[in-house]
Amino acid sequence: MIDESTGLITRSTPSPPRHKNISNKENKYYWQILILIGIYYLLPSLQFVIFQMRDDSVQCYYNLKCKYDWMGIQSFNSIISNIFYIIFGITFLIIVKVNEKKYTDGVIQRGVNKNLSLYYALGINLILEGICSSLFHTCPSVLNFQFDTSFMFIGTSLMFLTLYSKRHNVLPSPTKFFSFLSCIVFINILPLTGTSNGNEFWFWFIIYVLISYLMIIGTIFVYYGEEYDFDVKSLFIFIRKIKNLKPKDYPKFLLLLVINSFTLGMLIYGGSYKPEFTTWMLFTFLANLLIYFIFYLIQKMKNKEYVGYKIWFAIFINNIVLITAMIFFETPVSDKYLTPEESQKLNEPCTLFNYWDYHDIWHIFSALGLFMFMMISFFLDIKLNHIEYSEIPKF
Repeated sequence: MIDESTGLITRSTPSPPRHKNISNKENKYYWQILILIGIYYLLPSLQFVIFQMRDDSVQCYYNLKCKYDWMGIQSFNSIISNIFYIIFGITFLIIVKVNEKKYTDGVIQRGVNKNLSLYYALGINLILEGICSSLFHTCPSVLNFQFDTSFMFIGTSLMFLTLYSKRHNVLPSPTKFFSFLSCIVFINILPLTGTSNGNEFWFWFIIYVLISYLMIIGTIFVYYGEEYDFDVKSLFIFIRKIKNLKPKDYPKFLLLLVINSFTLGMLIYGGSYKPEFTTWMLFTFLANLLIYFIFYLIQKMKNKEYVGYKIWFAIFINNIVLITAMIFFETPVSDKYLTPEESQKLNEPCTLFNYWDYHDIWHIFSALGLFMFMMISFFLDIKLNHIEYSEIPKF
């Protein structure tokens, strides 16, 4: 029979034993560690930007046809457009705090896991993205482009982990999680500084080894709920348990097959055609997140979990917002990989309020799109808040 209050199909079977939620105490430190990372990342970034602003020999790639300075700050209009990341980040933090009520009596946990540390980390990451993007736009160039992308990698990974944590108690410790991401950020810097020029073979060889190993231990973690370690033991766990594949595990196995096949395909493409590395890596991260989110929705419907029309409408609007953002992103008004003269040919007049250009509009729409996606994730399973965690399907 269908429970009208939850939208779930209930079966006439004995209720499972009470579930006591036992989670890793380290998991509550995700947002605190992210703040520390942000502080130590922003300080040298700010120093570098100040150095650029004082060095007349540094070439900044502005849109000269839509450039408004303010109090000595060059192209202030391109900087202030990033304030929407900060506004939406703060708004999300407030919403999470207001909805902090826990559906538990200390023994029984109700609803999916709401690891508030991860949600706070998402809001803080959006704020840090706005600040770092602002620093980049004070003097856009290849050398400081990593300021604009580092927290995109972190935010995408945090969103994936947040979705996964809804129905799984085991998470990687924050130190392991951010250690891996710091490695990705470091590798991303190498092509921007020109370090990889002439060493493309070895650069992509390192990428192959890193991503391939991550695919293995990531599969173990997502599929079996085993906290990964960078050792041979994880590989043995994978080999041993893959031999005991059960029918109920087929959907998750198919998910990981799709994700790993796509990632392997991106590796082959990247190694063969040598695309612009930052865009390649970011697209790979985003595509993996999208695949998992679609899988999550399919599994909810398969398990007869109610997804309200408000959520579906929000997803529809969010898609429109993100597609619109990408359209403006793909309409460049400058290009730091060209010569200054070639880049200036791409310059366009202001479009919005005679103050912001296409790239500024990308900032606004992408900030809104990311905020909406975070909100959808936060409220996606709200109808399960009165169901015992042990009765909720794990996928």
